[in-house]
Amino acid sequence: MKLLRLSTFILVSGISCCYSQSTGDHTANINWDDHIVGQKFPGFIISNNGDTVKGSVLAHYPGGLISSHQLSCIFFKNGTDTSRVKYRPDDIRAYQIADKFYVSMNYSGGLTTKIKNFVLSAKMGGISEHIFYTAESGFVMGQQASESRTQYYNRIYTNKMVYSNSGASSYDIDQIYLAFRKRVAELVYNYPELAKKIELKEKGYGMLNFQKIVDEYNAWFLTKKSDVTSGTNL
Repeated sequence: MKLLRLSTFILVSGISCCYSQSTGDHTANINWDDHIVGQKFPGFIISNNGDTVKGSVLAHYPGGLISSHQLSCIFFKNGTDTSRVKYRPDDIRAYQIADKFYVSMNYSGGLTTKIKNFVLSAKMGGISEHIFYTAESGFVMGQQASESRTQYYNRIYTNKMVYSNSGASSYDIDQIYLAFRKRVAELVYNYPELAKKIELKEKGYGMLNFQKIVDEYNAWFLTKKSDVTSGTNL
């Protein structure tokens, strides 16, 4: 049993490494320097009914188990403390704070039990790409004078890319690689020609070509958007 677990870990680590080397790192483009915890920033919420309400949102930490943007959205409809409302992922569909857009989805860091969290959107499309932050375990030094807030967060958090398509489940890259054809088929469920290429293991449509598959699907999605009910993919 221990040997099986070790082999699975090595497999996932290896293919994840190959994937990260062959694609860009969205987290490198996320700037947190002006994101000061405890300050309010312009934003909005999208209700479960699809209504957009503008206001301001209180800045949290990117991730963590106590207070983070992944756990809740502190929203002020008119900017005053009396209008403060705390929304959990079950309460609203999405929210935005400054330039960061969060979507509620069934994802909890790859754990077996899928609990809803807000995830930071890195790239929206037919298959949307999101970032989930997990705080490093054990002792971590506080922000050093020589590092920016972005550098500090990149040091104290690990992150996973999460992929979602409306009408399908949400999977991180490790979960996708453990059942590649099955889970990618779910993500491209409404593009049967592409799904067939993956099912038949056509050259150029395997594990190491996952980002190419995502890009091909999203290009198709743009041409079919008016016919696809997933629309904004929230």
